[in-house]
Formats: sequence, structure tokens, C-alpha cells
Amino acid sequence: MIEDRTFDARTEYFSDAEGVDDDQVRAISPHACDLDNEIYQALFDAAMSPDQSACRTVIAKAIARGIDEATLADTYVPAVSRQMGDMWCADTMGFAEVTIGVARLQALLRDLGPEWHADQEADAHAPSVLLITTRDAQHTLGSVILAGQLRRRGFSVRMALDATYDKLAHLRSKMRFDAIFISASQSESLEKIRQMIEFLRETSSMPMPIAVGGGILGVYDNIAPIVGAGIATSNIDEAIEYCGLLQTHSMCTTNEPKA
Repeated sequence: MIEDRTFDARTEYFSDAEGVDDDQVRAISPHACDLDNEIYQALFDAAMSPDQSACRTVIAKAIARGIDEATLADTYVPAVSRQMGDMWCADTMGFAEVTIGVARLQALLRDLGPEWHADQEADAHAPSVLLITTRDAQHTLGSVILAGQLRRRGFSVRMALDATYDKLAHLRSKMRFDAIFISASQSESLEKIRQMIEFLRETSSMPMPIAVGGGILGVYDNIAPIVGAGIATSNIDEAIEYCGLLQTHSMCTTNEPKA
């Protein structure tokens, strides 16, 4: 996608692939999506800077140039994250440096607004999504960006990062969810994901649509039946449609009491 996409540090993501195929997205560069190269480089440098306030300075500069928060989150942050991942793969950046840089980018998202760090904007009756990253996932930046995309679409999102079975069981017992999204990196084990989905289904009192996305889709084909998910896709809108969230959203809106 161009406007809405999420990455982990090694490049894979849920995406809104309208008009852009996977190969085009994987090959994206600052020039390919008309990024402001000065802002792009400043953001990369800020993420690697020892000055923890550097990213905020770049945000202010970008906004002054007319680049809005959503574009920063959905285009610039993923592009910088991708460059870090590429440099890691090329052995020109160490894992610790990538981890620090990704953490800085994730902190930047919190500064951009509530969509990327808290469920403060959704209507009380909005469809709800449980967004999971598996235990010991190396990076969660992609999941945070995905959460922001879902919240901007009007959905309520509860994130379960580095999720344990106990944590998932607790969340499921306390809250109602309309769908579950699992973001899995390319290093994840299919068996690990299968066991998690089996646990989620066994502990659910009613059928629950489950979508899997992320870097793992760049490693394996047609994993949905293997892991027991309803759909495996890198297209966020496909996942939303499969899970029936648009219909649920429409019903919630229709059933709202009139003033």
C-alpha cells in the first residue's frame, strides 16, 4: 500500500494494497512514494541519535512542511524501518542498533497521537479487535502502526504484545472482541502460531474470525489452513472484510439511539 501499511523491522506487514502489488511495495524507496528526502533522512538520523528528543524535532519540522501525522506514521516510519532492516540484512547495522532505532520510531508514534498508543477515539459500541504479537517477537513496530490504521477506521483495538496464553485468557474473559488479528514476523514458527490459534478457539465461547498477517507471509504460502486461521493476508482491508468488521460497524451505527 501507499497510504496505509505496517512493517516490522525486517520489512513485512499488513497492507492496503489498492493499486500496488506486493513486489512494488517491497521495492519501495523514498523516491517511489514521493517522500520528502530531507525529512526522511532527518527521521532516520533522529532514530539513530542519542538525543531522545530528536524525533520530536523532526515531527515538528515535517508538520510545518504540510506532512500530516498519518503520513508520517504510515509512510515515513515504515520506510525508515525498512532501511534499518535492509542495513541489518546487509550487515551494515547491528541488531542492537536496529532495536534502538525501532524503539525510537515506536516512541515517535506515541507522540503523534492516541491512535498509535491508546484506545481513546473509538465509539463505545465500535467493533473491537484483539491484535496479537506472539511471545518473544523481536519487534512490534508493525503491530503498533496497524493498530493506528484500525483505530483511524473507527475500530476499537486492544493490543496484546508479546502475548502469553495466560494474558490472552485474561483478556478474553474480561473483554468482548469481534475479531482477532495476529501479526507474525518472518522468523515465527507455523507450529507456534497454530498452537496459539488452537488455544484461542478452544477458550472461546463462540466462533471468532481470526486473521494472520505480517512477515511470515513472505516466507510461507497459503498458511491459513495450516495454522487454523480464517484468512492469511497482507491486505488490511481484506482482513477487515473477512472478519465482518464493516458490517458490525454499520450495525453499531444504525442501532445508535437518535438524539
